[in-house]
Amino acid sequence: MKIGQFAKKHGITHDTVRYYIDKELLVPNKKDGQYRFSEVDSKEIEKIIELKQMNFSLSDIHRILTFQRLGGASTEFSRKLFLLILEEKQKYIREELLKFHRINGYLNKQIEEIKSYGQQEEQVLGFPIASTELLVCPSCKKGVNLSAGVIEKNMIINAKVECDCGYQAIIKDGIYIDERDVRTKLVDGKPMPTKEEYLMHTSHNHISYLFKGMAKLIDFIMKYQKEPKYIMELSNCVGFFLLQYINYLPEDSVYILIDFDLDRITHLKENLERYYSHKKFIFFCCNYGNLPLKKFSVDVVVDLFMSNVYESEYNENLMDFTVIYLKQKGVFAGAYPFSKTKEIESETLEAQKKGYAKKEIILEKIMTSSGVKLLESIEITSAFHDNLQHKKGKQVEEYQYVYVGKKI
Repeated sequence: MKIGQFAKKHGITHDTVRYYIDKELLVPNKKDGQYRFSEVDSKEIEKIIELKQMNFSLSDIHRILTFQRLGGASTEFSRKLFLLILEEKQKYIREELLKFHRINGYLNKQIEEIKSYGQQEEQVLGFPIASTELLVCPSCKKGVNLSAGVIEKNMIINAKVECDCGYQAIIKDGIYIDERDVRTKLVDGKPMPTKEEYLMHTSHNHISYLFKGMAKLIDFIMKYQKEPKYIMELSNCVGFFLLQYINYLPEDSVYILIDFDLDRITHLKENLERYYSHKKFIFFCCNYGNLPLKKFSVDVVVDLFMSNVYESEYNENLMDFTVIYLKQKGVFAGAYPFSKTKEIESETLEAQKKGYAKKEIILEKIMTSSGVKLLESIEITSAFHDNLQHKKGKQVEEYQYVYVGKKI
């Protein structure tokens, strides 16, 4: 038989036949420059296919065929060698079965835990009554009046908020809302992707890069402020840091979240109610400039890239008017992206707009803003450097400057 007939007869491709010949699993004769396949070759390919189906490696199959070719398939020598290989394979399969049994048990456990997660009764989160002492009018800085309240488990679920100066807000479904500020968060004219959408479309390398920065922030907080009463997160993606930190969040700590996009902060609140047990949160739906908080009321401020975003959008240093909420000796921990490019040329104007700056500029802002003393810092580099492109196609190395300071 020629190679085409042989391949068709045994349901394999020409390339497979040639590959087996190259590996000397098949050793057909040649006539006039063409391979000629005999019934012996047919029996050998059937043996190869059979052993392949039993998950034997090509190396093992080559050993078996070699022994049988030299000693004859039915000789005592060949049978003993074949038996040895079969017993080795059987031992390996038994070990694999035990391994897969353990894996299957682990998978079953994880699947059941995920299916049952969130099926417990959802908690209801609201504005903690004990935290109303922090509320002041963002306009005149005087105390506010709360009325028409609905209270559940020491939390305000609904209420009117008013000040004698005319300021008004509401607490609705546990969220403090300044209706003047409510709007949809946009990116390039479109609604900002949810955290889930962002994670689905972001490279694993970049997610790891972000995670390393947040892990270092957690280390800094736990080192310098182990039991904070109030923690305030500044983040363009509300709750992004919280969902990494929540397993370390002390039970009595109150975590403050801020976003002017009501849908986003509501979505986060619903997830916290359904999947997490921590009970003390304050949800503000307002601008950073209209926070209704007393000065010197927060123990920790966490700035996850928000200063960078805020400066690029409003040309203002967010730290200048958020550090006022930090208590004396309170901790300010942050992560700021920057470029190590030696010179910022005209083609990198887009980079400047996005807030990418030299490390020296960042250090100056931190050291001179409202009396925060730098305690520690670390540089974290991305595993890839293609997030920010020059117009000429040159790449800019992207880093995080992760720092912690104390208000003095």
